[in-house]
Amino acid sequence: MIKTLENSKMAVSFDPVTCSLISLKNKLSGDEYIKIIKKTEVFALSCLDGNNNLSVIKPSEVCRVNTAQNGSLSTMEIEFEVRDIKVKITLALEEDSDKVESYIEIVNNGGLKIAEVLFPRIRGIYLGDTWKDDTIILPHHAGEKTLNPAEEYLKPCFTGMWRAGVRKDEEIHYREINYCGLASMMWIYYYDDKNGFYLSSYDDDFLVTGLRAEVGGTDDHYMGFAIRKYQTINKGEKWRSKPYIISVNSEDWHYGAKEYRGWIEKQIRMPENPEYLDNEYVLMNMYHFRREGIVYTKFSEIPSLYDTAKEFGINHFFMAGWNRQGFDQSYPEYYPDLELGTSMDLYKGCQYINEQGGVPTFYINARIFDINSDYHETMGKRIALKLHDGRMVKEQYGEYKFTVSCPGDAEWQKYIIDTAYWMAKSYGAKGIYLDQLGSAEPYPCYDQNHTHEDSGSFNRGYMTVLKELNKKLSQLNKDCFLMIENCGDIYSSQIWGNLTWNGEVRDEFFNLYKYTFPEFVQVNMVNPKTTEDVAYRTAQFYKDMERALVLGSVLWVNPVFKFHEGDEELLDYLRKAINFRKEMNPYIISSKFVDTDGISSISGDIKVTRWIASGSELYIIGNNSGSGGYFEIPSKECCMKMSTITEGLIVPTYEKRGDTIRITAPPDRVSYVIIHKS
Repeated sequence: MIKTLENSKMAVSFDPVTCSLISLKNKLSGDEYIKIIKKTEVFALSCLDGNNNLSVIKPSEVCRVNTAQNGSLSTMEIEFEVRDIKVKITLALEEDSDKVESYIEIVNNGGLKIAEVLFPRIRGIYLGDTWKDDTIILPHHAGEKTLNPAEEYLKPCFTGMWRAGVRKDEEIHYREINYCGLASMMWIYYYDDKNGFYLSSYDDDFLVTGLRAEVGGTDDHYMGFAIRKYQTINKGEKWRSKPYIISVNSEDWHYGAKEYRGWIEKQIRMPENPEYLDNEYVLMNMYHFRREGIVYTKFSEIPSLYDTAKEFGINHFFMAGWNRQGFDQSYPEYYPDLELGTSMDLYKGCQYINEQGGVPTFYINARIFDINSDYHETMGKRIALKLHDGRMVKEQYGEYKFTVSCPGDAEWQKYIIDTAYWMAKSYGAKGIYLDQLGSAEPYPCYDQNHTHEDSGSFNRGYMTVLKELNKKLSQLNKDCFLMIENCGDIYSSQIWGNLTWNGEVRDEFFNLYKYTFPEFVQVNMVNPKTTEDVAYRTAQFYKDMERALVLGSVLWVNPVFKFHEGDEELLDYLRKAINFRKEMNPYIISSKFVDTDGISSISGDIKVTRWIASGSELYIIGNNSGSGGYFEIPSKECCMKMSTITEGLIVPTYEKRGDTIRITAPPDRVSYVIIHKS
């Protein structure tokens, strides 16, 4: 008999025959979310035998299903037993809530070691009358927003992705991204104009967690969702999960961001960085020391390069490719490449930047180990992540091959911490950038010779690194700070800057991470693309710059090596963009980013963000459409200051229209409006 939990807002039903969730209903909109019934067992366990062979166990029958009412709380308990493994699932729903809280509890009395827990599993979903107007939000890096994923996910731009791409598993197509790296947060959101679906894990153990989005296929236009925990449960052990949240509501993705923020902010602190960093709004990224065997710049040239940066209004000087054999080689041998100059030359270059009041930042990769390193046979293999069958995790970048080191192992933790500390102490670096930390995939590690407690400790290992490194650097120099590539909520709490970037085949939706964590600093790549297609290169540069400015990001640029002959127009725009970002900075650092909250309508393709402070509101507007566009806000007594990136030549205009103010943005401009409340 089918069992149901329900209240005035939602209902969820479980079928004991198929061991599946078969109904998820929004009672306010009247929409049944699960429109295509599939036999999708509510959980699956990946297990290892004595020879480390991996097999998947799914329930075939239910032992017991009970529902109960205790005051305003309704519960459902579902019990299974398969191959001497006892599983109990609990679903709980409060009387006036739009959220089901669920747990899975496992007692392993069998002969297999449990390595992964996939729960909850739900399939057959689309919203309203058609899947075509449904949108999915994934926390892929700083955010990804896709309209009609049931069809879009089957296109080459997703199936051909290197990381986070769509794969085929039995009858289903899926994307699965691991937290904390490819996935920056532990939640998924799916919505249309009347319905919202939120799935999240509130796991304060911060295990490696896979967020899974599924697509039925070309003939089955539905979505499925699941969460995977890399949790080792040995024979004789018991494990109870932290809560999973399923919400049925009528909101867009901002609902999910606020829900997740409400939980995670109790688990982490907001960053505590040196105050001077509030005034950093642009940095020069210098990867052209040594790269792919070519020497571009010697250490002795650092002072002149920094002087050029200062001419553009850039104070922050970021250095990569300074290490032995240059960028993406010989990691983790982080000592100066001799063909670039001596250690003293590097020290004097950093000293010059510091004496000029600048900020020198050093690059290291905190994740991978060059297979061609003299030390790989010993240290590299010893500390490498091992899969369940003992294989090392390997990755390739260009022609260079690496193994992924295990951050849960104390030896690798100490190496990163000592290396970063040495760069700050020896060369006077203020910033240390840890590459790949929030960008590349976290993995479980099954090497029992490592010091980690369990296979899913990857994220906790890097948190140990960040906390200990911050402590040591602050004792050395109170002006020191950390940066990482891309973002992860637990990591961002320990650093100043997240280097966010957009993929080549699809645009990423940075608003997601910015709205969830307005306190976290995003650093956006805005250099022109490396391509011979001048029109594409020019258009992308303006587009990337628009997005960075509208989001109030720190600009990541290199006016020396990333701009070519004939780029005078782009270089002129870069100067104006930097000045524009400088002009806005006092408003940005004193305001809270709220995305489009409070904006009643937006026309066409223009981009608008709202920032609120006690006495004013800032609206940053991007309009690359070539024609006028507008947005509207509720009418208020106010006075306005307006400016554009063209230094005041063309500014937005406004008019009162009944209960609203319509602000019209000039075409092909980035502009801002400051509203000072009367």
